[in-house]
Amino acid sequence: MSATISLMVVFLMLGMLVCQLTIYRHRQKEMYKHDRVLFPFCQLRRDVIRFLHENVVERQGAVSKEERESVRRLLDIIDLTIGNYNENKTVMFNLRTVMKNLKIYRSASEASLQVPDHPRIKEFHSEFRLLLVKAFFAYTPLIKSEFKLYLVVWVYRAVKREGATTEALIKDAAKARQDARHYGLTASPVV
Repeated sequence: MSATISLMVVFLMLGMLVCQLTIYRHRQKEMYKHDRVLFPFCQLRRDVIRFLHENVVERQGAVSKEERESVRRLLDIIDLTIGNYNENKTVMFNLRTVMKNLKIYRSASEASLQVPDHPRIKEFHSEFRLLLVKAFFAYTPLIKSEFKLYLVVWVYRAVKREGATTEALIKDAAKARQDARHYGLTASPVV
């Protein structure tokens, strides 16, 4: 009796350990995803601040006022994205939130699109857009699964439709052979 109880306690403790390890591993994956997505935004913010410091403080007049304002607006948008990161990432399908942030970004960047061409500023904007897309796909895994599901359904329907067409052709050919035999016609090869 005591051996049974001891064995049950050992299995219970083993089960609790497995649950804790599973929770720990899940949390570790979430932290990895968090770091993989958030840190590039932080690095972009560091690069933008370094750009502003180098071109405005150290070398006054290296960039025009419009370019400086454009970079400042981009820095505000990056700060907003990083600040709202924890609320945005918990939504499974956060397409509305991403669209809202993209509208904010687009309205703020419209003025910056009129800025004279500066390769570094354009690079900051393109990197920010790329990071937004990566973050969106990192935290909406069902979107990727949905695309795959649509592809599977499309292939299934195409195969089913093609199979039905093939069956109809086979039935038509069998009927034609039967009619030919009925009327005493022989099938001669066409030369």
